[in-house]
Amino acid sequence: MAYHSIGIEGNTLSYTQCKSIILNNYILRAVKEREFYEVRNYKNLLPKFIENLKHYKKLDNELIKEFYYFIIQDLIDNNGQFKKIENVIIGTNFEPTKPYLVPIQLKDLIDNLYYKFDLAKNDDDKTKAILESHINFERIHPFSDGNDRMGRLLMVYSCLEQNLSPIIVPQ
Repeated sequence: MAYHSIGIEGNTLSYTQCKSIILNNYILRAVKEREFYEVRNYKNLLPKFIENLKHYKKLDNELIKEFYYFIIQDLIDNNGQFKKIENVIIGTNFEPTKPYLVPIQLKDLIDNLYYKFDLAKNDDDKTKAILESHINFERIHPFSDGNDRMGRLLMVYSCLEQNLSPIIVPQ
């Protein structure tokens, strides 16, 4: 998950280097500080991620902000917070959610996801709900940076929560 997600966003570390950081907190050669932090942050998040899954913690705004805090640590100053100013996504034909609407729209997205899980007749229905939720999360774009990483992370969390194989978007 970490290797593919950061690779999509331009991180140049190899799979072996990512593995070394996650398993040993060590890498054999000098790398860009940002690239190291991007991988290390997944390592720091994993215990919290697993703990929440073990305790059947459902997604909510606070949990999403907590995951965001871990995944963006040492990369930006406002980690753990929803965006305060509007963001623009170049090359798209939609406008992300205004900052003041993020909490309610994200709560609605989550409520809708769990409603669809309750109605799901099979794993395909659950997977479809997760994918639709991911698209809507990206449209909300609740953070100033790292939204794509968070969206992919939330897909994995939802899959594991629903006992589905995780959806990993390859780079």
